[in-house]
Amino acid sequence: MAESVVDERDLISTKVVSHKVDGSEDIVFVSKKFCHSDADIVIVSSDDVQFKLHKKNLAFNTGGFPPLEFVRTTGTNVELEQVNLSERGYILDLLFQFVYPQRYPDATSLAIDILSELADAAEKYEVYGAISACNIVMRFTIPTHPVEVFAYATRYNYLDLADEAAPFVLGTPLSDLADKLSADALVGWV
Repeated sequence: MAESVVDERDLISTKVVSHKVDGSEDIVFVSKKFCHSDADIVIVSSDDVQFKLHKKNLAFNTGGFPPLEFVRTTGTNVELEQVNLSERGYILDLLFQFVYPQRYPDATSLAIDILSELADAAEKYEVYGAISACNIVMRFTIPTHPVEVFAYATRYNYLDLADEAAPFVLGTPLSDLADKLSADALVGWV
């Protein structure tokens, strides 16, 4: 039996197809959670999922999304600028849940690779609630994923977390550490 492959965009977005005059189709994926009709900014993920957001939420809850840079004004009309980000839609969907007044997603249920991507995005865009949640969950995953936690801690200078993870990393072959740690962390480790 053939295995069914699920496009993770289908989990977080709705596919919108519009037909052009020339007969071609324009396909857009729009976030199910972040499709506000009164949005004043559109963020587009690396896998082409659109998130229609409010600048005020980004401004109040992050340090990495300066709102005025995202909007172009032409006379009396305000055009939404599409801002393309390098993160996948699934990660941005999690990240933007920390930007709106709602319950945060349960980061304890995330696989370590997803948690690491979310933590990287949270640090990059300074989404403070997500930074805190990821840091706490990373601490609890030290026994099961010490190398990933150590890499995260050294990448973002969480020295206390790196110190907690270090004993669990001892004895790990350098070849296993080489692709996860920065060059500086690797040199310091050796």
